[in-house]
Order: sequence, then C-alpha cells, then structure tokens
Amino acid sequence: MADLPPPLPGKPLPSDTEAAQQLLSNYNNINPASVCLESNALGAYEICLAFEQRAIATNKYKDVMYARILGYLILHVPSDAARREMNSIIHSCSASLSRESAGSSSVDGCDFEKLSELGETFLLFFIRSFKKFMGRTPASSDSPSRPSFNQDKARVQDLIDAAKSNHEKAKIAALYRDGYKCVVTGRYDLSAPDISVEEALIAGGCVLTRLAHIVPDSTYFTLNDNNEKGYAASVLAVLKKSGYDVDKINGDTVHSLYNVMTMQGDTHDFFDCLEIYFEETDTVNCYRVIAFNKKIQEFRTVTLTTPDPVLYPLPDPKLLALHATCAKVAHLSGAGEYLDKIDYDEETIGVLATDGGSFEVLNQALLRSFIRVGA
Repeated sequence: MADLPPPLPGKPLPSDTEAAQQLLSNYNNINPASVCLESNALGAYEICLAFEQRAIATNKYKDVMYARILGYLILHVPSDAARREMNSIIHSCSASLSRESAGSSSVDGCDFEKLSELGETFLLFFIRSFKKFMGRTPASSDSPSRPSFNQDKARVQDLIDAAKSNHEKAKIAALYRDGYKCVVTGRYDLSAPDISVEEALIAGGCVLTRLAHIVPDSTYFTLNDNNEKGYAASVLAVLKKSGYDVDKINGDTVHSLYNVMTMQGDTHDFFDCLEIYFEETDTVNCYRVIAFNKKIQEFRTVTLTTPDPVLYPLPDPKLLALHATCAKVAHLSGAGEYLDKIDYDEETIGVLATDGGSFEVLNQALLRSFIRVGA
C-alpha cells in the first residue's frame, strides 16, 4: 500500500471575501485611508491564497505552511503600520518576478519560490524565536533563595538592590508589582507576605511562580552580513512596526518590567509555548486569556495593576499584542505543531538516519543555533 501523504498543516486560509470582512473589522471608522489599506492587504492576501493553492496542488507540505504563515500574518498583525509592511513585502515577491524567472514556480506574476523563502524566514526569525518546546522542561526562573517579603516599598527596593542578577531583580520587582500572585490564575506565590492560610486557599493555594518574558531578547533577531539584505530584515521591519523596539529589548533590558509578568509554572509553560495569549478588551489593562487547547482550563479575565506606574510599570500592551499575533499565526498555520515535532525529534533521535530522514531535524537545529548567536 502506498504511503498516504501527510495531513496538511494548520487551517486553510479563509476565502478572500471572509478575509476582506475580517480586515475591515479591524477599523473603528471606515474611511478612505482604511479602505485603501484594506484593498492593498486584500491584494497581498490573494497572493498568499494563490501560493497556498499552488502548494496544495503540488503536494508541497512546507509551502502550504509558509503560505498560511504569510496569510494569517496579514490578518493578525497588531497594527496598521505592520500590515502595510506585510503588504509591501508580499507584493514585492510578485513585482520582482522577471520574465526570465517565470515558469513552473510562478503563476500570474507570483514568484512562489520567493514567497516560500519569505514564509520560512518568518517561521525561523519570528515564530521560532518566540516559541519554546513544550516537551522539554524549562529551567526554573525561581530565585535560589526565596526572600522574605513585606509590603513596604522601601524594603522591596532593598531586596532589588541586593539581588545578584538583573533577572533576579526583575523577578522581585514583578512579584511586588503583581501583588505576589500569578497574573493569570490569581494564585499567590509561596513567598507572599501577610497572606493567611484562608486567603491562600480561597485563591486556590500557593504556588511557585516564575518570571515570564513576553517577547525574546532582540539578539534572537540579530542581522549580519548573511541575512541583513534578505528577508530577515523584512521580519525585523514588521516587528518594529508592531511595537518591538530592538534597541529597547537587548541584553539585560529584556528583563524590564514592561516585558515581564509573574506566572505560576504550568501557566508560564503554556505562555512560552504559545498555547495561551492575552487578548485586549475595551477596558485599559484588562485582558481575556485565550487558550487554543480545550483541555486547558478556562481562564478568567485579568486586569493588570501596579502600586506605582512610574517605578513599577505595567506590561506593554504592544508587546502582549505581538505575542498574541505570534501565537495565533503559529496555531492557525500549523507552524507551532511543526516546530514541536522538529524539537521532539531533535531531543529523542540518537543517530542520524542513514536515508537522510533526519536532515530536517539537523537543519532546524543548525538554523536555530545560527539565529540565536547571530553568527
């Protein structure tokens, strides 16, 4: 019996009509500028649809995923500026097509090879950078010695000053800002001061919390001579238009309070693996926490608060929106499941297969190493 083809990744892109409705729904007021942006976005989206259909017809599994990454990015990027950037990048793949390059890799002016390269770059430089492997137990970010807190702000500042690393300083400051609780579940950290047994049990019992980072260190997106003129620069441009400040989230500044939150261990894992995300509501600093997997508990609506917005600023809504975009695109395109499989194979494989079957695992491992060090 012939081997069955693998199931297609993710979910099919919505039709152009559905996409047009979704794009227009992003605007509070329909005006000439928004209609123009919607028209350009729809044109770029139709290119992704053509790419998707071509990939399905030619049985190119990864190209189907790449097409869906690009298409869902158009629909879910968190700002008009980022959408304009996506439109421009995708349209450039068709505009750059020359007569000499036209052929089996192109239809109606769409250069599918360039679109494939672009989709792969967003997989590696965007989704790969945000997503952690669910199968691997992450290193705990709990402090080696858990300090005894009290509610006095000066005492908290003393603890921050005494901390040995910027990560530990951020952990202490975030705990204080977040009320010594997981921001998602509301359960108290075991070190929370002045909490009675009754209060702890009403909240669901105490937990050990971690410092959760919303977006990764910008060194994950470091450009170099090999990629600065390629599509990696395009990915970085979209991130910048989405509110990701490369100069602001670099090295130790990745631990800044606007990029961190307090979460209990399992919730932190879900967040890092892009299984949950924060969806903005009409109320400032109020979010719905959305889980893709129905087996994950239904989370309450959370309101982020701080005792001092100057000294202890809240998480940046733009960064939370960017994380949400990555989570949605990873889930809908099938990229998240694809990366989980690659990571699982990399962790469990002992010897490279002689038939070349482990090439993809090795290739992804090398690419991930390349991205992180900016070699």
